Amino acid sequence: MTGNSTEILRKMVEADGYIEVVRGPTDEYITVCGPNGIALFEGLLPREILEDFRAAWFVRQDGPENDRGVTIFRLTDDARRAATPKGPDSG
Repeated sequence: MTGNSTEILRKMVEADGYIEVVRGPTDEYITVCGPNGIALFEGLLPREILEDFRAAWFVRQDGPENDRGVTIFRLTDDARRAATPKGPDSG
């Protein structure tokens, strides 16, 4: 995955995306998805960025892990505010 956490957050907000964590038998796969379930970025999201987003209250877990080993994290209002441009250069 390319881009820093600020770019990732901005893209997630623009697309109304979410983070999907799939726990497999030997590893986990963390992907940023759009509302249609298609990945917004190539590659996997590092666990550290997910943990940073959780610590900043930018995402919240949307229910327990399902029977397929999938956990969804949705954007919070704090994330939407943080990703909104401010000031005279905001367009």
